[in-house]
Amino acid sequence: MEFRARWPWSLAPSLWIGWACVCAAVTVFAFRTNLDAFWAPGPAFHTAILVALPLAVAACALYCWLRSAPVRRAELPLLAMAPLGPALVYAPVGLLTVALIAAAAGALGGRALERLEVEVRGGAERVVLAVGVGLAGLIAAFTALGLARLYHPLTFVLLLSLVSLWGWRRLAEILASLKVAPRRWAEDPETASALTGAAVFFCAIFLGVATMLALAPSVAHDALMMHLPAARHYAMTGGLEPLPGQPYSFYPQGAETVMAAAYSLGGQPAVQLVHPLFFMLALGAVYALARRLGGGRGAALFAASLLLATPFALWDGSVIKNDFAVAAMQILALLCAVGEPAGKGRLRLGVLLLATSLAVKQTAVFGIAAIGLVLLWRVRHRSGALREVALWAAIGVLVPIGWP
Repeated sequence: MEFRARWPWSLAPSLWIGWACVCAAVTVFAFRTNLDAFWAPGPAFHTAILVALPLAVAACALYCWLRSAPVRRAELPLLAMAPLGPALVYAPVGLLTVALIAAAAGALGGRALERLEVEVRGGAERVVLAVGVGLAGLIAAFTALGLARLYHPLTFVLLLSLVSLWGWRRLAEILASLKVAPRRWAEDPETASALTGAAVFFCAIFLGVATMLALAPSVAHDALMMHLPAARHYAMTGGLEPLPGQPYSFYPQGAETVMAAAYSLGGQPAVQLVHPLFFMLALGAVYALARRLGGGRGAALFAASLLLATPFALWDGSVIKNDFAVAAMQILALLCAVGEPAGKGRLRLGVLLLATSLAVKQTAVFGIAAIGLVLLWRVRHRSGALREVALWAAIGVLVPIGWP
């Protein structure tokens, strides 16, 4: 890891132990609160979690000891199958619907990266930027279709199919990047570390938990009272018409436009997988951001695993909501804003992603204020900076303008 290169070996163990102690001290009360929650379904569940935790630690230690190059090569495919396998069994139509949306997004975003001559660093960055930018473009397209009252299953199928065909070469590049990822992961000496092994082990567990939440019928208040009714209403009325009796439908509905497309094609099971798609995109964006900032593959996975293991994030990202649509867009915008090279095209995509986050949820303004300053800092000394900022302002106004 970069950490090892920057700090002497004599200091590294002490710093890691100190960091672990600080983390334990600041999270002990929250950890106890989460343990106490297992009393709610009954004492047997509390006893089960007390037994399961030390067993999980022991199993993790055994896994780290048994990890070899062939095992490491199988890790990424197995992590991918943790959500995809159950979804294919229990919600095949929903999975295929969301896969079609993701494929169209990858094709559209890949063409945008090519047209704007955006240089990417590694396969992970290529995949998440293409899919994220493509989803931003689809949100804009779905919004326009909704305002024109053109929501219909055939409309969505034609749009997604044509976009996928239009960018099939870029989509093939994304698939090629995914194909070689397991080999590169296994060949990287850093991924052989015990810390990386522990991150992989617990990522598999938490991905399994997230998958169960995503596939089970939703009982969350926001999902049942706001997001799902809005998406269903838009799909059934054929356009973006405010939901009677629900003031929330007057707020930005960027994520709900994607959910409406999913509902038209795959019903509620497809809607339930839309926000998890954004959650996975956010996790991938964290990984790519860590890599762009100089972290190795193991450190980047550890960073993503911390987000995945955060209880609120794990629950929020697995139900019908829109928070991770905002988070994914803003993390990707930050990815566009940092590191070198950062050409005009890359920074413009960062602005587009920020504007799309505002088209999803009005609270995105807080992240926009911070990341916007980073973007402005990157362009401050360039020729034509004022003209470029004026273009950014136009993008920032036009993208969310459908949600006054």
